[in-house]
Amino acid sequence: MRASYIFAQLCVLKHEMLGKEVAIIRGPSTISLDTDLPATKAMTIEEIKDTVQDFVRAAKNAAEAGFDGVELLGATGDLIDAFTQLKGNAALQFTDAIKRADDLKIAYIHLTEPRIAESNGIRENEWLDFACTAFRGPILVQSGYDSKLARKRVDERHPDKDIVVMFGRYFTSNPDLVFRIQHDLEFTPYSQQDLFATKSFKGYTDYAFSKEYLGSLNMLTQLLC
Repeated sequence: MRASYIFAQLCVLKHEMLGKEVAIIRGPSTISLDTDLPATKAMTIEEIKDTVQDFVRAAKNAAEAGFDGVELLGATGDLIDAFTQLKGNAALQFTDAIKRADDLKIAYIHLTEPRIAESNGIRENEWLDFACTAFRGPILVQSGYDSKLARKRVDERHPDKDIVVMFGRYFTSNPDLVFRIQHDLEFTPYSQQDLFATKSFKGYTDYAFSKEYLGSLNMLTQLLC
């Protein structure tokens, strides 16, 4: 889109993507993140340094290819996440990492906000206040937001911070998602299985537009005729 920016996510190839290929899974220790996987190989200091340089080369390649920036993926079991797992570190570990990122004056940090489900729906868990304190730049957050929760997070919780709420998976099930956010309309639930469908349009082009959005198109057509 005109005047938009495109960032490339960089990560170490995950085991789910390897299929039946034989590969050595590396990590901070020999403890596997998944009991169904073989034990990981503990990385040496030199291997860690080499991997850092791999990310540097990948970032330069992305810039040469025309990307406006890169985002290092450090969640959902990726290599960086394996070194910063909450089970092995308290919040102080993340605070230190975020402060170091702030010192580097990177464009932003992108966080998945922890939430818990209750019988009356999704309620906010502890907000990552330490991140807002440790990082002075823009903070991107995600965690299954709807339009009302997004506005509350941006306008009420930390109105003095540059916070951007991210919507990803809901774009697959709501082709009119921007319109729904603008008008506080309910989102159509997405199918987790459809997110990984291959050689099929199912889950990507077969979700319906809201009747409100279709009505607005009809009104626009009448005005133009």
